[in-house]
Amino acid sequence: MSILRYGLVVFVVGLGQIACATTSWNNRIVETAGALEISAAQLQASMSAAKYVVVGEKHYTPSVQAVEGQLMQLWVASRAGQKLGFGWEFLAHTEQSKNFALWQEVINGKSTVDDFLKATQGKSGPVYSPVLNVALQNKIELFGLNLTRAQKGPVAKSGIGALDPVLIPNGYQ
Repeated sequence: MSILRYGLVVFVVGLGQIACATTSWNNRIVETAGALEISAAQLQASMSAAKYVVVGEKHYTPSVQAVEGQLMQLWVASRAGQKLGFGWEFLAHTEQSKNFALWQEVINGKSTVDDFLKATQGKSGPVYSPVLNVALQNKIELFGLNLTRAQKGPVAKSGIGALDPVLIPNGYQ
């Protein structure tokens, strides 16, 4: 399987499909299993049938984040009326309580998406706003999928064996 380095990659889990779309492709969506161009409606139908949708990206790329926002809108529309959750790699799973409280302040109008980015990322800016604005408009709960930089730093330097054993999920081998 070949993945474009600067693309946005969407894995529609359980359907054996991968669709890619970026503005550099003139907003084309390509289902790579069959190398076929598909419509946004076809991608939306695939997402509505999938239990999970996983998005990979080139970080800090405004055009990619804009496409992610459009993709998230399609996903939300495909799941009309359902309670949704959004797992985000930029949030630490180990800080879920803090993240949840900060996100609830945004949903309740007590702070902004920019405030949330400053509090969780140490910086702000419009780059990730498209995705978070869709999450806000639809009151989607956010879940952290990563560790903090301090927690994953030893792994980056010395490998998985350097991870604090407390952070290793039960049954992980």
